[in-house]
Amino acid sequence: MFNSAPRKFKNLGTDAFIASRITKFFWLFQDVHAIKV
Repeated sequence: MFNSAPRKFKNLGTDAFIASRITKFFWLFQDVHAIKV
């Protein structure tokens, strides 16, 4: 139990990091698309 908790939190942090990068990329893409149109 105590061993799996840190791993879960680490995975959560990694997921949040990846999600934020994807979100940033998405917003950048939206901006570029808006400028193009």
